[in-house]
Amino acid sequence: MATRRQHFGVLSRPEQYCISGLIGRLPQYVLPDHLTALALGGAAIAALALIGGRLSGWFLVLFYLGLIANWFGDSFDGALARHRRIERHRVGFLLDRTSDILSFIVIILALGLSPYLTLDAALMLLVAYLVHAIYALMRTVVDGVQIIGFGGVGATEGRVFIGVWVGVVQFADIRLASAQTGSFGVFQVVCAALLVGWLAVFVRRVAVDVGRIDDLEHAAVSLHRTERGDDYFLTVLEGDKRDLLRKNSGALDSYPR
Repeated sequence: MATRRQHFGVLSRPEQYCISGLIGRLPQYVLPDHLTALALGGAAIAALALIGGRLSGWFLVLFYLGLIANWFGDSFDGALARHRRIERHRVGFLLDRTSDILSFIVIILALGLSPYLTLDAALMLLVAYLVHAIYALMRTVVDGVQIIGFGGVGATEGRVFIGVWVGVVQFADIRLASAQTGSFGVFQVVCAALLVGWLAVFVRRVAVDVGRIDDLEHAAVSLHRTERGDDYFLTVLEGDKRDLLRKNSGALDSYPR
């Protein structure tokens, strides 16, 4: 599945600079599938270390090593395939998305079972992540665009946020269970409010996309082909849709029927 890639994460530029500088130095025996496996293994190690944090804070060392391994494998597998021109567009897409989703599900659930986040807050964080993943897949199907980052937050920014959060809770000795007001935790209420805001942003983005796609499809209905010898001309009855069609001509054929 050959798709255009759009990076919206706030760390995408320095990350791409880092990848460009290192990708050519990887040994030839290292393959993209090896890096995908490294990403999954790193996620498993990070998850186990988070749960191990209940026993000792020293498990944080293992957690950060796993998180770095997860980032390295996830960020470099596709880049290595493109660099060596050995892409498997459909298989690679499936493996990459599966690795991403499984990695974050495992890490977020482990975060909820660790001393660094309550389980209900972790489940709300998981919902926010899955909404992000679903929107990215929707854009891939509809527009043929692979969205990397939503609202400035992509996979890399998510890892950084989780890593910083865990470090702050550990070294500041924050006791999340103590922040209670009646039967509701202050922290949980804040997380719920953030989740509602995130869902509102998601709904707005989908509404904008629906309006854009509706304009394209109505313009396509108004399109007719005039044959003159060997030349074909596309005439749009609504003149203001002409530029819109030109910019999105490749996307029209990818809409699900």
